[in-house]
Amino acid sequence: MIIDDLRSLPAAPLIVAEGGPITPAMVKPESQAVWLIPSRDVQVARLQVRHRGDVPWSYLQSLEPILEQLAETAITTIFVDPLTVEETIAEVERVFAHRISEGPTAVTSEENRRLLRDANQALVNQYASRSTRPLAPIESDKVVRTFDCECAMRTCAALVDLAIGDAAAAVTSTPPTILAPGHSA
Repeated sequence: MIIDDLRSLPAAPLIVAEGGPITPAMVKPESQAVWLIPSRDVQVARLQVRHRGDVPWSYLQSLEPILEQLAETAITTIFVDPLTVEETIAEVERVFAHRISEGPTAVTSEENRRLLRDANQALVNQYASRSTRPLAPIESDKVVRTFDCECAMRTCAALVDLAIGDAAAAVTSTPPTILAPGHSA
């Protein structure tokens, strides 16, 4: 389903897809790909923050098979432990410099805001989908997830924790409706 979701995205602007369920085996040899690899300790620490202490067991089991698959490919791998977020972004931009220069890329704040809204909407849709947990529906007013700030400033990397129900209501209005404290359109 991940591959189907990626194929359904628009051709422009360029899109970066990330996430644990995507594996090197899913990537075609001619694809543009880079894997950001943390050490086990960093992976656990980041997952504890993202999942509020409740790290999914399957995430912890995915690192070794991914490393094995990467060893069998020519896919670029960046080990992120010694890097800051800014250094990691710079490395990814270096790897994709030729693709970025060819474009198309989001240039205006409105284009950037539309991409941020699409990402936030996709997360809401994941939780609203019947396939999310058909036998154990979520309580949308209690499940909190992290969304992207929609201020669309080029330097903004702020995240906003919202209950799924609040985010679902926010994405029904014209962006920006999900904003970090102190941020505005």
